Amino acid sequence: YEAWDAWVSGLAVLRSATEDRQNASLCMAHDVHKALVIHLAQNQDWEAWLLVVKEAARAFALCMQLAVNLMLASGDVGPEAARFFAQHKLHLNCWVRARRRLMDGGGSAMNVERLSEQSTDITSMISALITVVCTMTHVCDEELKRVIVADIKGAGLDLFFFMLEVAAYSGVPDPVMLASSFDLLYLFFSHTELRDVVLDKALDRLNDFAALIPYVRGPTMNDQPNMKYQKLWRICEVKYGAESAARDRMPELWETGVGNQEERNRWQRRVPELRNLQHPLMHRNILAIVRLIAFMSEHSKEGAFLRVAATLNRSGREEMLIAPATGLVTCPDFDIKIECLRCIARVLRTSPDQFEVEEMGWLVRFLSSVGLGVGKQQEFLIEVLDLLVLLLQALCDTDFSFRTKFAKTAIRESFEMLRACARRGGSGGPEERACNLRLSLKIVELLSTCSRPLSGGLRRFLRRVDFLRSLKEVMEHEDKIGVEGCGRGLLGIWTGRNVREILMPLITANVLQLVSVGRYWAVVRLADVLQGRQDYSARHVFEAVPPTD
Repeated sequence: YEAWDAWVSGLAVLRSATEDRQNASLCMAHDVHKALVIHLAQNQDWEAWLLVVKEAARAFALCMQLAVNLMLASGDVGPEAARFFAQHKLHLNCWVRARRRLMDGGGSAMNVERLSEQSTDITSMISALITVVCTMTHVCDEELKRVIVADIKGAGLDLFFFMLEVAAYSGVPDPVMLASSFDLLYLFFSHTELRDVVLDKALDRLNDFAALIPYVRGPTMNDQPNMKYQKLWRICEVKYGAESAARDRMPELWETGVGNQEERNRWQRRVPELRNLQHPLMHRNILAIVRLIAFMSEHSKEGAFLRVAATLNRSGREEMLIAPATGLVTCPDFDIKIECLRCIARVLRTSPDQFEVEEMGWLVRFLSSVGLGVGKQQEFLIEVLDLLVLLLQALCDTDFSFRTKFAKTAIRESFEMLRACARRGGSGGPEERACNLRLSLKIVELLSTCSRPLSGGLRRFLRRVDFLRSLKEVMEHEDKIGVEGCGRGLLGIWTGRNVREILMPLITANVLQLVSVGRYWAVVRLADVLQGRQDYSARHVFEAVPPTD
């Protein structure tokens, strides 16, 4: 038993360490993926252990989670692991094992209530098996994806239909299994070969997606207690939280059957709002639902998805996602924040005229230089800026409304963020510096879009004295740390076309080093301006023309 405990503990450490994508790459260099396949190939041994040894379920789940981490490794290493696993039919192994775990002794599928009563080791193992299949399908190239999808269809779709019942359950199922059901729905919906087989039945069982919306609406919905959200949070805390700490902090979660009605419902006062939600399992469920909403929004004009689009519109999709006080974007988890914005981007690309003026104001409120470098704040801001560029380029009333009401605020905040990025340009590791550069370039893209003709008075606004000063400050910071950042593109905006205040001082004064990239691009820009060269294509004002090389 000591050897077993030591092996499981080591496996847990390796699983945790490989959650970092760089560490996962190092493990691949030591052929951990090959050892994992050899280990899992001992099919009869594992089945015997799972039947006899209670702790075997946790060990098997750790092996599956390790496989997922290896497939998500950085660079080309992750796809290499996924390809190796697919070639050894790990997906088929996992699909069959997951289906077997969901069967009762008589060979029929267990009901959702009984599944919810299973131990955390069992539910975690089933979830890990499903996650392996979903991750492999996501990471592999198109050729292997077709093979995986064909293998799944050949093995039978009864696992999918059982998980569909979990997602459509009128009560509140086990949260780990619920998250896995959402992952499986996304997998089947995103592949045409699978979607054509299951779509109609799935949407009927989900009531055109209406069955899932309560899970993401917070503790109250339509001024009434939202029991689906509340009970799901309670199960997460009681079943999957750190029990000893939770009992000390919130004993009322365990006292729901004691006293009168008011005393039994005391735990409901503990349910957090979305902006205070901290449990990672709740985050996982919400993120999976937002991904489904994004997919439905992207395909909102196709067949059966029209009904789902109508349901989401009636539910106030944009308010549900990005409202500044109650929207899912207020959730502390950055993955949820970013996915909410990507969902809105898909709506803008398909139906920009649906966007209301109030919703534009919500987006602009997210622009801030506060918190740069914290978590995935830079990636979040990149998504916000991408949405604002879409609004500026929308060839409908949405474009005009945004330019006249919110564009100037967006420009002010963009220059503040640009200065903050320039000050942080040389700090942090390679990934952080790359993310900082991407944010700077996205800001420049927004400012370039505002610099186009017929901009609604934005060109004059871009020549404000503080913006001229900010541009020179950014060029100086880039020159000081000796890297080529966003300076070339920044000189291309309307602010950088000012000869007297920008170009001549950068070229003739001692602002920049004598031999530097920044001074070179300032000379190129001055030559283009003096020749009357335009910054945009004559065919389309939003198509940029590169500067003279």
